[in-house]
Amino acid sequence: MAVDIQERREDLAFLQSEPLEMKIQNTVAKVWEFWQNTSGNCYLSYSGGADSTVLKDIIERQVEPFIGCKIKKVFDDTGLEDPSVRALALKTEDICIVKPEKSFWQVMTEIGLLVVSKEVSECVNNARKYFDNLSTLRERERVSRNTTLTTKNYSVLANMPQRVQKILGLLKKRGSPSERSLFNMERYKALINAPFRISNQCCNIMKKKPMGKLKEYPIIATMTEESKLRETTWLKVGCNSFEGKIASRPISPWTKQDILQYIKKYKVEVPQIYGEVIAVDKDNIQTFDECADHLMFSGVQRSGCIWCLAGAHLDSRKNGESRFEILKRTQPQLFDY
Repeated sequence: MAVDIQERREDLAFLQSEPLEMKIQNTVAKVWEFWQNTSGNCYLSYSGGADSTVLKDIIERQVEPFIGCKIKKVFDDTGLEDPSVRALALKTEDICIVKPEKSFWQVMTEIGLLVVSKEVSECVNNARKYFDNLSTLRERERVSRNTTLTTKNYSVLANMPQRVQKILGLLKKRGSPSERSLFNMERYKALINAPFRISNQCCNIMKKKPMGKLKEYPIIATMTEESKLRETTWLKVGCNSFEGKIASRPISPWTKQDILQYIKKYKVEVPQIYGEVIAVDKDNIQTFDECADHLMFSGVQRSGCIWCLAGAHLDSRKNGESRFEILKRTQPQLFDY
């Protein structure tokens, strides 16, 4: 049955606009549905971060008392978490711990770092392989100097992988032999010659692969507003998927403001790196106005892997320190590593 994407977008917008209490009840219903349809053969993928901590709190407060048993919680101990995030995760009663087969050092030196984003890193990695495979230096120079889209160099582009074209800024708009594509990312072309390995495989090795060995099905605390990929996934399968890759994403329609409101209302403990939930005005300056409807953390807004360079170029200086500046101040030894 074909999915009406526009109708699904409207459904998502409606769910995102609902009040917090309704979202909580919808989340409870989705977790219960998933638990029932998997015959209890499921687990919460718990990172210790704010989002998964909120989902864990909902499950412990409302789902587990209803079903009369505990839902398994699994923590992937990658060694990349902020110490306060890891400490909170390990405080969880009966937490199940899994570890990746490779250390971060091995991934960094043997496979490569994730830089800017998964897409950029994959394009850079593909471009390096492409240039390494060119038969002669002359051919390599000929291709690398092709920076315009003309019929003269079209034969070169026809044999060049699409992601390589994107990182060089050579990808043409579909159906046009000359007009540049909006998906070009030549601003990151210099990364092709960076003095370290770059790859999009870090998350797969450190996180997805260890969790993929589990026999149970995951309950994951991700939200559609975080990325186009997560939005697209929800548009296709909704919160619960029972075909193909079986998984539950019960807080998909939530927003970051919902997470902050929940933490503040229910006094949920979060890692120290986040600080406290504070009210801010339109310029993100703290306000003590009780009617203020915009919240943020007084510390970092997201934790993630402490050395991950994904999105580092988007770190806002408007609210003070960047995440690496905070790391340097709070964990100097980890920053030096």
